[in-house]
Amino acid sequence: MVTVLGSGTPFASRSQAGAAIIVEAGSEKLLFDCGRGCSTRMAQYDPALGPEIDKLFLTHLHSDHIVGIPDIWLSGWTMGRSAPLQVWGPEGVSEMMTGFRKAFQADMTYRNAGPDKPIPSALAEQVTTLTEESAVVYDQDGVKVVAFRVNHAHIPAYGYRIDYAEKSVVISGDTSVAPNLAKYGAGVDVLLLEVISPAMDRALQAAFRPMIVERIRSLHLTIDQASQTFAEAAPKLGVYYHTVADCESDEALLQETASMYPGRVEVARDLMQIRILPDTVEIRHLAPTGDPCR
Repeated sequence: MVTVLGSGTPFASRSQAGAAIIVEAGSEKLLFDCGRGCSTRMAQYDPALGPEIDKLFLTHLHSDHIVGIPDIWLSGWTMGRSAPLQVWGPEGVSEMMTGFRKAFQADMTYRNAGPDKPIPSALAEQVTTLTEESAVVYDQDGVKVVAFRVNHAHIPAYGYRIDYAEKSVVISGDTSVAPNLAKYGAGVDVLLLEVISPAMDRALQAAFRPMIVERIRSLHLTIDQASQTFAEAAPKLGVYYHTVADCESDEALLQETASMYPGRVEVARDLMQIRILPDTVEIRHLAPTGDPCR
């Protein structure tokens, strides 16, 4: 089961939290990215999840994918998590977690009832730096996670494939055209791709100078490129995420995609849940308003 906690972008939004996706497979609950509002959306989905999340996989270290980490790291501990938060991410992830530890040193001391007490095991550093083109980075209780390189200009960035019980999910992270997306996404049940939607493009043009807009566009998948990736991978369900979403823009995005790729594609909204069943893939909207466009 896949739950999109946050479907949004670096632009602050009342309706879209930053990028964050939970994949539940067997007894495992794996979090991929942890952007703005991650812990709030997690509480809306399941208030008991806070202390249960102890595995975090980062696609890259842009701020909109990581700013929620201190909250789940520290609040998960105060809510009862006893295991360390295990973190996987590209080069720089270890330094980032060390920086969080320094930034919140006073808070950890206060909550730990004094400077002379040892750091609890729940706050111990457990970080894995990803450096290979692709590798199995987690394999436990039938759940396998493969990290693979994607193309986000000079920025070290990874996508992830998760396999369990002959079911599979791929999460692209931020990327432009990358052959590994079709390679690892081939025939998966769910392929989540970021994309520059019409609304995202308008937001970029309103916020930045033309030269910067073009640079940002070059870092991400256009509709044509994402549609081609879907066509090459042929998933049971394609999902657009990490994009500015509104009902008019979503419709335009899906129509343009359908002109190039005939398969099933949806646009993610916060708290959209994807259930992978034996013969089909179902979608439910867990937000109080349900599907915002129907």
